[in-house]
Amino acid sequence: MGNNPNPGSQPDSSNTYGGYTGSSYTPKSPAEDPYGAYNPQAQSQRPGNDPNYVYGSGQAQQQQYRPGAGQQQQQYSSAGSSAGNTYVPPQSVGGRGRSSGQSNSGPYDSTTFKLKATTEAVLSYLFICFGGIFFYLFERKNRFVRYHAAQSIVTFGPAFLVYLILQLAINFFAGVFLLGPVVHLAFGCVSTAILVVFGLLWVFLIFQAYRGVNTRLPFVSKYADQLVNGFSRKKSI
Repeated sequence: MGNNPNPGSQPDSSNTYGGYTGSSYTPKSPAEDPYGAYNPQAQSQRPGNDPNYVYGSGQAQQQQYRPGAGQQQQQYSSAGSSAGNTYVPPQSVGGRGRSSGQSNSGPYDSTTFKLKATTEAVLSYLFICFGGIFFYLFERKNRFVRYHAAQSIVTFGPAFLVYLILQLAINFFAGVFLLGPVVHLAFGCVSTAILVVFGLLWVFLIFQAYRGVNTRLPFVSKYADQLVNGFSRKKSI
């Protein structure tokens, strides 16, 4: 005995495979028929192959046509695809850590004397303010070197002048009775403190310049920046 999956359907004698015809169920109210089969008039108004037909309404759904909408959508899609395939080179191309066209400002950029920028920065401190004056005046390319040269001038220039004045004062008052020993003791202590403090600072700045670090000292760096900026303006003029 076969099982009929649709109790309301009848066997189809013309089907050799023993299939069943469609269900003979007839809805009794419009609530049971969401597709308009209950309304014979709606079925008669439905076109045979109209895909825009809305069941139960007896009307075909109207499509709104907007001129140029498809073309605009295609234009947006093509623009997006072209933008997505556009290669944008990084800013580092054309130099280490800088975009092409900018001045050399790093410890690995080229210099006027074809030396390493770190070497020139070390020489700016090695000969105290005299090395700084030389590289400040004659280094035309690398801002890193010019900054360390300017900082060497601002740091060790006044210290060298103070130390020189103290030594001259000690020698001047050395032959004065009773005053010479007092001046020698006082000025000698001050000059020794200057040598110790600025000597340690001198070693530290040489080491940092050799590492390629742009060291900034309190109350000194702003004056070094002013010297470098003034040099750049004169060069541009």
